[in-house]
Amino acid sequence: MGIRPIDKARAARVTLGLLDDDRAQSNRALAEANADGSVHLLIGALAGGLAELLVATAGDENTRSTLQRVILDAQLADERPANE
Repeated sequence: MGIRPIDKARAARVTLGLLDDDRAQSNRALAEANADGSVHLLIGALAGGLAELLVATAGDENTRSTLQRVILDAQLADERPANE
C-alpha cells in the first residue's frame, strides 16, 4: 500500500500541531493513524515531505549526499564502543 492522501493530511496536521504548539491536534492525527494501523504510512508521508523540502532548498545531489552521510554516521556510531 502506498502513501494515501489521508496519510499526507495526517502528516500535515502533525506538523502544524507542532508548529502551533497544539499537542492535541498532533495527537489526534497520530491516534487516527494508529487506530487504522497506518502509522508507518504517516511516517512515510512525513519523510516524503521532508525529502521534497530538502530537494527544493538544497537540490537533489546535496540532499542525497546529506542523507547518505546521516546513514553512514549512524552506522559508525553503532560500531563505537559504549564508553566513547
